[in-house]
Amino acid sequence: APFVFGGCEVVNRQGDVTGVLLATVPDTWKLIHGYDYVAQPAAFVARRAVEAIGFVDETLHFGMDWDLFMRLSALGRAVPVPGVLAKAHVYPETKSASGGYRRWRELAAIMRRHGNRRYPPAYFIYGAETLRNSCRRWVRGHPRLVSRLGPWPGRWINSSIDRVHQRGVKNATRGWFDDNWAGPTVTRQLVGDGRTLALRGRLPGEYPDLAGQRLKVTCDGTVLARRDLASGSFSWDLPLPTRRDDKVNVKIFARRSFVPRRFGLGHDTRRLAFLLDELALA
Repeated sequence: APFVFGGCEVVNRQGDVTGVLLATVPDTWKLIHGYDYVAQPAAFVARRAVEAIGFVDETLHFGMDWDLFMRLSALGRAVPVPGVLAKAHVYPETKSASGGYRRWRELAAIMRRHGNRRYPPAYFIYGAETLRNSCRRWVRGHPRLVSRLGPWPGRWINSSIDRVHQRGVKNATRGWFDDNWAGPTVTRQLVGDGRTLALRGRLPGEYPDLAGQRLKVTCDGTVLARRDLASGSFSWDLPLPTRRDDKVNVKIFARRSFVPRRFGLGHDTRRLAFLLDELALA
C-alpha cells in the first residue's frame, strides 16, 4: 500500500479528548472531491511511494498533507488500520483553525488541481467551516453590538451555515457516511474484475421509522435485487450482469429513513436508512 492510516483523537488545549476521527473505507473520489478523511498524525507512508510522487509540495502551506494523500492514492489503495494511532491538538491558534480565507483558497486550488469539478462538495464543506470561524471571531470582537442585536441573527446565520455544511457532507459521501450509516440513496462506482456484488449491513431494531424497510439495488441501471429487511444483520451476494469494463455504477435505494435529531439523539439532522458495513466487488 502507498500508505496506511488509523484513527486519531482530537485533543483541546487542556488535554481533554473532544472527538475521535476513525479510519474509514478508502475512497479516492471522496478524498479529492469531498474532504480529507485521513488523519495526518495517524498516517504512515511507504518511502518508495513518496519518492515515486515527488515528495511533499513545499509551495503549499495549509493543505500539503491532503495534496500528498491525493497523489499517493493514485498509486494504489490505502489501507485503514483499526483503532486510534495518534492524538492531535486542535485549538483556535492552530494553523488549520486560524488560516481563514487564505486556507480556503488554497484548499480549493488543491481540489480543483486533482479533481474534475470547479465547485465540488469540499468547496462548500471547507467554505462553511471558514465562514463559521470568521463569524465567531467577529462575535468575540463586537460583544456590545451582538448583545444589542439579540440571539436571532446569530441563530439564523448558524442554521444557514449548518445547512450548507450538511449538504456538502451528504454530496461528498454519496449517501454512505463515515460511521457506516447509509442514507435513503447510496451511489458508488466500484472498480475491479469481480462478478458478484457483496453487500453487508445491519438494520437496527430500535427505530420504529425503519420498520418495513426495503432495499432496491441496481448496477448500471439493471435491478439486481428488491428485498425486505428484518432487524439484525444481512449479507447479500448479488451476481452482476455482463461486464463490459472494470467499472460498475451501483445504487441502493431505501424505502424508509429517519432523522436522529427528531428522536432526541443530539443534533444529527442526517436522514438515515440502514447501516452499510461493506459494498464491494467479489
